[in-house]
Amino acid sequence: MQVETLMTENVVAMLANDSFGSAMKVMKSKRIRHIPVVDKKGTFLGLITHRDLLAASASYLTKEYTKNRQSIWQIPLKQLMHRKIQTTTPKADLREVARLMKTNKWGCLPVLQGKRLAGIITSSDFLALSINLLSMHERLQRTLSKNVAKSGK
Repeated sequence: MQVETLMTENVVAMLANDSFGSAMKVMKSKRIRHIPVVDKKGTFLGLITHRDLLAASASYLTKEYTKNRQSIWQIPLKQLMHRKIQTTTPKADLREVARLMKTNKWGCLPVLQGKRLAGIITSSDFLALSINLLSMHERLQRTLSKNVAKSGK
């Protein structure tokens, strides 16, 4: 199986000059924890996570407000985002990507086609796959049990 079979293609992405405040609002309204940051052409630049925003909030609160009058809500994402991010491609092996994410305890991997954002694969995608596979397994077990019962009559 390839990443493209499971990834989310219609990714909520933001621009590097978008603000901390707008990212917080998007994460809350869309119920997401990862936002890829792209340029106007869709070229992947970095990633901002819910954890990054929470850390920025905490560190901002420890500073004296008189030293930096810029509201945290106005800080551009380019000042907060991670730039050196492991990525994957749509044709990558899904099992290998799952191992990589599990080993490194990553919540997501941006999926790139060249340098452009093509999608994102998250731990939630793998949980949904697990639920589907467990449901299929249970249905198969019930079917097999019925067939065994019928053949034993």
